[in-house]
Amino acid sequence: MEDSSNFDLTYARNRLRQEVVPVLQELNPAFISTLTANLDHLREDRDLLEGMAQRAIQEARVTEGRVSIPASTLAALDHPIAVRAVKLLLAKVEYYQISSVHLDQILPWRPPPPLRPPTTCRGTSSCGGSMTGW
Repeated sequence: MEDSSNFDLTYARNRLRQEVVPVLQELNPAFISTLTANLDHLREDRDLLEGMAQRAIQEARVTEGRVSIPASTLAALDHPIAVRAVKLLLAKVEYYQISSVHLDQILPWRPPPPLRPPTTCRGTSSCGGSMTGW
């Protein structure tokens, strides 16, 4: 049984299916198979990161609708794992809707890694800039 709304182009999902995907397939006949393979890989990545986050929050405590974990535990995690860990912690107290803005406020701030020049430019000015002697 077909849902009649599947043909209504006022819905973005239908416009994608009926108008955008055919153009992408015309440009790249392997579009669907490539997309499917990439989605499979992304699911595997998600599952791996979720497992790592689960292990990272084992020491968390939930009492009276509050969850606690040492900040140092979260700070030691790589960002993709820390994000998942916070989401899992919040789910323990039945809080499921959190934006990336709020996640950034919860997670400890870490300075970005230092910038390093490409090794082929080290000590020269031939890389398009005036900085020398890196």
